[in-house]
Amino acid sequence: ARGEGAVDDVKAAHRLWAALGESVPDPLLVVEPDGKIAYANGPAERFFASPLVGKPLIAATHQRGLADLIAAAREGGTPRSADLRLRVGQDRLASVRATILPKKLGAAAVLVLSDRTELQHLRTVRT
Repeated sequence: ARGEGAVDDVKAAHRLWAALGESVPDPLLVVEPDGKIAYANGPAERFFASPLVGKPLIAATHQRGLADLIAAAREGGTPRSADLRLRVGQDRLASVRATILPKKLGAAAVLVLSDRTELQHLRTVRT
């Protein structure tokens, strides 16, 4: 029964992601260490225009850059941020932050995306 506490912690983390994730206006994904998406808030599902939960990150989003950012955060042991050009129906520019949760919470990665496409377009038009 030693692992039961860890399972309970992970279940509690899933409930917390759902509660917090829906209060975040930006796309938010929680990705398990095996690469599968454990949680996606409504804005994430709309951004990628498809159901995401339960699918491998790269297969669901077709964005290798997201997986690379998670790998960098895991390797460095600190959150990582990057501006990524994502192909989601059209080219979109997103600022992405990857944070790795503690092992006690399943060591999942949290990705938060901020769509900068319109801002970049306005900057281009002004110059």
